[in-house]
Amino acid sequence: MELNQKGYNQLHLNALYDLKNRIYTDVILQPGRYPNETGALIDMMQRSKIQEPVLLIADRGYESYNVLAHAQEKGWKFLIRAKDLGSRGILTHLPIPDHGTFDCTLSLILTRKQTKEIKNQPQVYRCLTNKTSCDFLDPVNNPFYTLHFRVLRFSISESTMECIITNLEEEAFPMEEIKKLYGWRWGIERSFRELKYTIGLTNFHSKKVEYIQQEIFARLIIYNFCERIVTGIVIQQNNRKYTYQINFTAAVLICREFFRNRIPPPDLEVFIQKNVLPVREGRKAPRKVRPNSAVSFLYRIP
Repeated sequence: MELNQKGYNQLHLNALYDLKNRIYTDVILQPGRYPNETGALIDMMQRSKIQEPVLLIADRGYESYNVLAHAQEKGWKFLIRAKDLGSRGILTHLPIPDHGTFDCTLSLILTRKQTKEIKNQPQVYRCLTNKTSCDFLDPVNNPFYTLHFRVLRFSISESTMECIITNLEEEAFPMEEIKKLYGWRWGIERSFRELKYTIGLTNFHSKKVEYIQQEIFARLIIYNFCERIVTGIVIQQNNRKYTYQINFTAAVLICREFFRNRIPPPDLEVFIQKNVLPVREGRKAPRKVRPNSAVSFLYRIP
């Protein structure tokens, strides 16, 4: 590779994370040069066997009509962040205000037909090109598909606006509740941080794709195991200044010792419970973004 040539990701990880139980329920790995996040999400939705009600929360990049249609057919509720107005995203040409704060309920008919009648009713129809995926449109058997959703736009700071697409009912979930629900998404970012830096997903010992995949799934398994243990531990707060939580980094180290048979099962939760940290709201740290190469096992040779 030339010195002035940028590198690329060898693999792209798509994950379905359970915010309630704090575990990864499904993962799809794709070639780093050809990622398809919406396709991976749809595949994970289709093979999901969750029986209880589901609220799908996703960031920008997942706001496609195909994802919304699959969630609607699956019976899932969704809450997906979209690109702001004027960004040539999914909100372009929708019958919504072009500025300010709003909450609009829409019933949009998707079609690939290009008749004059359809084009003259942009507030009712959305014409999709052949390049736009929609698995529920068929030119012969099913040329129309109706999609029901809300579009909300609200401020999150003095200079920043947020756009949300959801099918949650307005009566039960007004704008303030939508803001709170979308705030849950930071639990996903927290899990990624723990998975990368605490579990060690930023470094690999392998270079071949098959072995890297093996390392990824091994780390996901240990992450889920640690979260299962930590979630079941009760911390006595005792009227302290701060609310305390388990030190997840210490918990991971203790769980590793448990797997090495150095800690007996009855003492596992006892050791973890002794390592707690105060929860300090509003603290920020810059994101560490840098490429990492493989770490060979040869470093163990004296």
